[in-house]
Amino acid sequence: MSTLYQEIFSGEQLIPRHEPERVVAGDTVRWTRVVPGYPSGANALAYTLINRTNVYQVGADQVSPSGDGFQVTIPATATAEWAPGHYRWQAYVSDGEGNRFTVGTGELDVFPNLQVQTAGIDDREDDEKILDGIKTVLAGKVLEDAQTYTIHGRALTRYTFAELQELRGQYERRVRAIRIRRGEKVRGRGIGVVFSRGY
Repeated sequence: MSTLYQEIFSGEQLIPRHEPERVVAGDTVRWTRVVPGYPSGANALAYTLINRTNVYQVGADQVSPSGDGFQVTIPATATAEWAPGHYRWQAYVSDGEGNRFTVGTGELDVFPNLQVQTAGIDDREDDEKILDGIKTVLAGKVLEDAQTYTIHGRALTRYTFAELQELRGQYERRVRAIRIRRGEKVRGRGIGVVFSRGY
């Protein structure tokens, strides 16, 4: 019987062999990683996660040897501090002689821990909030939150109608990419047809 089937039928938890693409804050997260040419006995593995406002480190206290590879276990107490959002990550190995090598890169989404929420949450990403603000201004409604958005240092409410229409197109493309990345169903782009003189 293969190792995979042994793990399934023994009831042991299968540990993913790659970095996660999605993490819920407050969850314990585990994965294994084999880095060809860098066995765990002679090297250490670490990660950095970063986005526009946050940086998190995954270091020696969360990485242990597993055969020739590494097992990463990030406890719930650590991920509970992770702010929701989209992050880029890099993985590094250090050989103990002052040398460091980047051995992996990727992206992941951190989702909020709903269990600890005491009120509703606004989990829109920044581009989604700006797009909603643009639509609000175009509709002739200037809400307080719409006035707080700035693009290139310029208040959203200071753009002309034509400029807002152009910005809306730009942010609709950004938001579409965000929703595709999250695995949401996104309608295909229609073919725009412009008629003149009412025809």
